[in-house]
Amino acid sequence: MKTFYQKIVLSLAFIFVFVLHASAWSWLNVQNPRTWDKWGQGTIEDALLTVQPKGIYMECELYLTFSGRDNNFLPSDTLEISYYFSLPSKSIVHDSWLWVGDSIVHARLIDRWSAWQIYESIVKRRRDPSLLYKQWGDYYSLQIYPMMGNEQRKAKITFLVPASWTARSVSCPIPTDMLQASKIPLEKLRVLVKESPEFQNPSVPVIPEASFKRTQDPDFGPCLETFIPGNYIGFSQIYLSFSHFVTNGLYLSTLNNGAEGIYQMAILPSKFFQLDQPKKLLFLFDFEKKNEYQAGGNQVYAELKNLMANYLDENDYFNIIFSGPQPMMASNSWVKATPENMRQVFSMLGSTPVQNFSGLQELLTSGIKFIQKTGNKGSMVLLANTDHYATNDSANLLMDYLKTFEPLPVTHIVDFDNSYTWYYFGGKYFRGNEYFYTLLTRHTKGNYYQYNYWDNNIADMLTKVFEISGGKISSFDLHTSMKEGFCYGRFNIEDPGQAIYLDKPILQVGKYYGNLPFVAELAGIYNGQPLMVRKEIPASQIIPSDTLLAKMWAGNHIASLENTWNYDNEMISQIVESSLSNRVLSVYTAFLALEPGMEYSIEDPGNPASGSNGAKIFAEDGVYSLDRNGQPSSQTTGINENSIQTTIFPNPFHNRTRITISINNFRVAGNIKFTIAIYDITGRKVTEFDPHELFFNGTMSVEWDGTDASGRQLKEGIYYLQISSTLFKKNVRLIKL
Repeated sequence: MKTFYQKIVLSLAFIFVFVLHASAWSWLNVQNPRTWDKWGQGTIEDALLTVQPKGIYMECELYLTFSGRDNNFLPSDTLEISYYFSLPSKSIVHDSWLWVGDSIVHARLIDRWSAWQIYESIVKRRRDPSLLYKQWGDYYSLQIYPMMGNEQRKAKITFLVPASWTARSVSCPIPTDMLQASKIPLEKLRVLVKESPEFQNPSVPVIPEASFKRTQDPDFGPCLETFIPGNYIGFSQIYLSFSHFVTNGLYLSTLNNGAEGIYQMAILPSKFFQLDQPKKLLFLFDFEKKNEYQAGGNQVYAELKNLMANYLDENDYFNIIFSGPQPMMASNSWVKATPENMRQVFSMLGSTPVQNFSGLQELLTSGIKFIQKTGNKGSMVLLANTDHYATNDSANLLMDYLKTFEPLPVTHIVDFDNSYTWYYFGGKYFRGNEYFYTLLTRHTKGNYYQYNYWDNNIADMLTKVFEISGGKISSFDLHTSMKEGFCYGRFNIEDPGQAIYLDKPILQVGKYYGNLPFVAELAGIYNGQPLMVRKEIPASQIIPSDTLLAKMWAGNHIASLENTWNYDNEMISQIVESSLSNRVLSVYTAFLALEPGMEYSIEDPGNPASGSNGAKIFAEDGVYSLDRNGQPSSQTTGINENSIQTTIFPNPFHNRTRITISINNFRVAGNIKFTIAIYDITGRKVTEFDPHELFFNGTMSVEWDGTDASGRQLKEGIYYLQISSTLFKKNVRLIKL
């Protein structure tokens, strides 16, 4: 048990690390909780990330193996792991595992007060628990006890990450920030991904060597595999990207329960409104190494290449100019943004075209003259970290010079200056060239963004430029409903407000009551004229979702309650109830994994002040333990054929279909052994699926490409999906065309 002073020191260290890494951080400490002098930075020995696109979110499973090596611990030292980390903004944590010897313990979600009470008592008794809880916002803590001085401990954290949508791709950040806490740096991060009919062709654009190869993982099944080299861990922010096949500007997926259901929706306004106007973007680079910190010119260039491939389509145009003794232009004319043209230009420029040189006046002049020479159509995007026009006199002189070239093109600026040199005039402080950049963007009706390493990442800053470049709709309104019914409980992953940019996606999750078709109406003012589009989406265009959609809605609902300023006991009880019933982590709950066979008496869940009528928690009561073969260690009854729900889409199918299986009353079903297989019409088993996900989550989703266990394509005909246990068998017909 930590002393009071140990807890104070650890809390201060936690706050110190948070202040230094306000946007993304991690910290790993290993300590003997019974002594002051036995502590040190922990090491992450191995890391595996699995990713599956789920629509507006991606599901990530992060497997971590910890140790305390190179800290002079004795083999007999009994240590506690304290791991503090942040997840991408608005992530939803919904599962945690702990390895105890060769067994896997599936954590139970309980109220936070009870979890801490149990965890602290276990640490006193030297037994095996883990505790995962939410500090606040996007910050979390994982505690594991015990770990002997010469041993390792393994855990898994499962979470949903909001996806970033463009007209071409869907992506999510790879949480490499979580791995920077390791004392001994990781050599590589293994990444496994699952494709689906809607999301395919995974890539890590900023790491060309991280190409994906098909593999058969013993736990994850058929998938694609790549490795993130250790030198990229902590490299700004790395994104995993998938291509998608949304052509009309709307992605819609639902989870039905009779007349009620949950939906998730991604709208690309430019496609939905059919206002996809060609863009012409001229990128200008002006960088000096003296002002670099975590955002060098060639690093910005690498991120820009990735985003151009995602945000520009074949109707758009681009060009690039780099500062130098003589400004270097990629092309003498606009370049049509086809994939082949972009590859040719990037190949010609090489990987490090940005020079250590500042010639801002010459660069801007070259850009203005180019746009005027080519018809005065196009916008400039200045990417710079220089500060040679920081005084008001020099800024005003340069602005007056540029005005001699009127009319000036719309100019957007991303300022990467991290020298933090400040200048005071006009009653205000300005950082570097901020005063000049403000003058230029206001005069040309552009936008000015300041990069700050602690609060931003390069990709997010550049994304803003692409999103605003397509124009905007003001007085915006979005309304969803059913043709026979209504929608309610809507949550936008990012509130669009009263104005939306046509190239910025709208991501929403909500509930509905009634019958399809689904109706989406968007309205607003575009170029001074009112505009309204209404679309009905029939069932044939709606993609069935699995039960993770319920967790998406619950996670947003819980976050909205947590962000309420006026807290009271009723609000806290509502958060706890929603968290426990949906198995989604909140600030008032925690995932607790207990050693199999452990039992503890606790106070009433959700009421830490009751002090009476304590309820007993067992390791087996919702904390499912597995034997060394990965199978449940015991079985329960109470489940039958009617408890199994299946969705197969499409069916009939040609190349591939997605099979989703869920169990009603999952708390009862947790320890039943299942077999899931495909049989042909003669009764011969042709392939089998790993049912572990069904054990752990009460739901599983798998894609079948119509092949047998050896990977051979099966002939057209009728097949049967059989879900069987010692208690029942359920068959569902599939037709392969």
